[in-house]
Amino acid sequence: MIDAVLQSLKERLNKAQSATFIPEMSYSEIGFRATANDFANPWGQAFTLLSDIAAYPRRALTDGFFTRGLKCSRPEILKVMNVADDALLRGTTKWDAEDRCDNELDLISRIAEAPIDSNLQCNLVWKIIQGSDVLCVKDELEELKSN
Repeated sequence: MIDAVLQSLKERLNKAQSATFIPEMSYSEIGFRATANDFANPWGQAFTLLSDIAAYPRRALTDGFFTRGLKCSRPEILKVMNVADDALLRGTTKWDAEDRCDNELDLISRIAEAPIDSNLQCNLVWKIIQGSDVLCVKDELEELKSN
């Protein structure tokens, strides 16, 4: 029985050594046209990208495990990933931003679930990135949902 277990382990190790653990990367060009037609609306992809850009620093500042496994500090990763000059990251530290981040993450989720056009969703998320008051953005969201 021990010999069978050892043989099985050897086979698994051989398979593991021959496998590729690093995912292969490929280049894919993505374009964006701000016009929509009856068959396609490009704003959905734009909203997905913009909401992820907005959520990234907010999650990094509120989730204690966010940078686990990374070989750089939280401030370094936030600096590099601040692709939209987020108002949240201008002079903010973790301890004075947690409530704000939680509120803004909740609002981003509400915007994503709202039955409104993707370009309007983009506009709302952009306002969050630019530092608009959360209550003003919530009010605007409710107004858009009621129209």
